[in-house]
Amino acid sequence: MRLWQDTISSTLFLSRLPVSGLLAVERRDALPEFQETAHTFPLAGAVIGLLPAALVYAGGLLGLSGTLLAWIAIATLVITTGALHEDGLGDVVDGFWGGHERERKLDIMRDSAIGTYGVLALIVSIGGKATALGAVLNNVTPALGAALILMACALSRTAMLYPWYSLPNARDALDDTTDAAGKTKAGLSSRFGEPDFHTYLRGCLWCLPFLALLWATCGIAALVLGLGLVKVATLLATRLARHHIQGHTGDVLGATQQLAELAFWLGLAIAFSIAG
Repeated sequence: MRLWQDTISSTLFLSRLPVSGLLAVERRDALPEFQETAHTFPLAGAVIGLLPAALVYAGGLLGLSGTLLAWIAIATLVITTGALHEDGLGDVVDGFWGGHERERKLDIMRDSAIGTYGVLALIVSIGGKATALGAVLNNVTPALGAALILMACALSRTAMLYPWYSLPNARDALDDTTDAAGKTKAGLSSRFGEPDFHTYLRGCLWCLPFLALLWATCGIAALVLGLGLVKVATLLATRLARHHIQGHTGDVLGATQQLAELAFWLGLAIAFSIAG
């Protein structure tokens, strides 16, 4: 029961799915406790991926092309999550490369406006995912395509946990004031806690069934390349955050998810290309 409730709590945080009614009454108004619940991010990712996976499966049965199905899946995920992670990627790229000093970078990341760097990053990210995912879906059955959507959603949200636990909070943990836009200046972790290594490890364990299925259905090359590039993307996002702002923010976590998802589809597309 606790696992189910934690998964619903994580789903509410990561998406706009109307699942609040599934929470126990005493938890509906409670603040998130990420050290306790964040290990269910991969499970919440799978829940978030159910609708796009169903659409990919149905569209595949109808004979729609992989490219069209890829765009349908991506659009559905954007709507389901309210572009939460895409917003993080745009803010991170704008901040990291639009400012010179650490505090200026953080100020830019807090700004709701998007700049040239952010727009270009989103074009490359979404276009890259659509191209790679389309190539993958053209090489698999509708059922496997749906399963791979669930895997991508789960693995990429597990990747978010790594910079979260391994980097300090980049914003002032004691600053509970708000800016002109009404945003609390204190960081996400200072308000709701953060996962530790144990939480991260538990999250990784939830991914093992997905990885086993990937190996069984797509082969060792897909497993190595898919998982390997996800790890590279996660480490890259973490290293960049450490270099530019010496810590994590919610935007960094969203950017990590986007890069990991892109990396997963690129890895699978390369694996299928190699296999011929």
